[in-house]
Amino acid sequence: MPTSRIPSEPSQFTTYMQATDDRQLLDDPDNPGHPLYEKYKWTNAESAQWTSYRNEAQTIFTQYDTEALVNKLTRDQMNDLIRQVNDYDHGIGSIHHLLDKVALYGNMTDWEIFRVKRSTSLSDDSPTRSAELGNLVPVITLRSSSPGQHELTVNNPETPDIHALPDNVIFAEVYRYINEVAIPPKSILDFAQIGVAKRGLFLSNFADRTFDRTRKYYAWYIARYQARDGELGSPSNEVIALIDDSGGRGIVN
Repeated sequence: MPTSRIPSEPSQFTTYMQATDDRQLLDDPDNPGHPLYEKYKWTNAESAQWTSYRNEAQTIFTQYDTEALVNKLTRDQMNDLIRQVNDYDHGIGSIHHLLDKVALYGNMTDWEIFRVKRSTSLSDDSPTRSAELGNLVPVITLRSSSPGQHELTVNNPETPDIHALPDNVIFAEVYRYINEVAIPPKSILDFAQIGVAKRGLFLSNFADRTFDRTRKYYAWYIARYQARDGELGSPSNEVIALIDDSGGRGIVN
């Protein structure tokens, strides 16, 4: 598969936006009546924004492609749009990470169209790796547990006492799965991304969640590095922690 994600060349970018937008709006054959973007766990607003970017790309490129000599304004508009799409998806502070979700929840066709690499089972012995990350994966540990939250550390195993990210890494993403201990995650597809660690620390909050207090719930966590080339590294070790809902909104049947 391609190692890059969102193309930077205007004609390739426009074609990419057309193809990916058509795909995300397509009816899900496994869930008729629902678009594929729901399978990717995109929100309605994220789907609409992707379509908006696609329409803007087509409008600008029509002018870009028909001019014998592309003027600077049109060229700058296209380059600015490409930057906007990248920032929306995976820029610093972005909460969307739409292509990562396609990698997590899509199938082979989705991965090819969106130019992402496969992310399947946690037990995969030969996962696709980023050229920039190689075999490097973070180490995630439970630092503390209190009512409504878990505090986690996410560190580089090669420099465990330093909070800085490794070279060529822009994020250490944290994923979580919550259920009873008898229903553990079956694969990485069960995990949902919940944020990005900052200086090696991450607070997982669940005080706003409603739990049945007659049962015990646990949170499973993994972390993954995202390289500067846009690719996600392999999953980290798995950490499991009991959820303390004594200060939350538990319910009793």
